[in-house]
Amino acid sequence: METTATIERDVTAIEHFFGIRAAGSRTKTEIVAGITTFLTAMYIIVFNPGILSAAGVPFPAMLTATVIVSFLGSCARWVCTRAIPCSSRSAWA
Repeated sequence: METTATIERDVTAIEHFFGIRAAGSRTKTEIVAGITTFLTAMYIIVFNPGILSAAGVPFPAMLTATVIVSFLGSCARWVCTRAIPCSSRSAWA
């Protein structure tokens, strides 16, 4: 059986900063979720301008706009998550 001292010793700086164990998750789970989110964002950044270029919007302009909006949305989500801790938890938990 692990003692509190053992559990605290095993918590890395990343787990402590993001509160991974406190939220009931694991570092591996969060890394997989991060990779999935990144790949989805990269797909949307290329796919969205491709669709809209077929409608007559210039591809480079739409690509730039999609990247900027994705960046700003990610920053807003980070701010909200840090300011309102319960906003990052699943509604199903």
